[in-house]
Amino acid sequence: MAVTVRRKGQYHIADCDAANAVGDMVRISADEIAGTYQVANLNIIVDDHDLPFGMIVEKVTTTRCIVQESGEVRGVYSGLTPGKQLFVDLSSRLTQVVPSRPATGIKWIHPVAQALSSEVVLLRVQVPVKIHA
Repeated sequence: MAVTVRRKGQYHIADCDAANAVGDMVRISADEIAGTYQVANLNIIVDDHDLPFGMIVEKVTTTRCIVQESGEVRGVYSGLTPGKQLFVDLSSRLTQVVPSRPATGIKWIHPVAQALSSEVVLLRVQVPVKIHA
């Protein structure tokens, strides 16, 4: 008999932008309001090393979302290579490609997940690395 370990995640209700979508990696952008986190897309180019707070896994309303901070996320992404580390890209989404060195300024490399299968990622935020032009 095979044993399957499920990595349960931490979920939070948050206020987000109307333009945010399921699969976006977000950071905490302001103080909580009435116990609700305020989030915005993670920008890997700004001179700021905010750690990602998590991934939007559901939009409850236009500006209210569910953010998963850790654990397995299923069915948000597809076509992933099992075992590959995943990073935040310029559009605040996950990519299997390590972000390249910027032409000017700085960029932050945020390793945030690993592909467990073609459609399952394990969120596990790590410390970002700053790269210069």
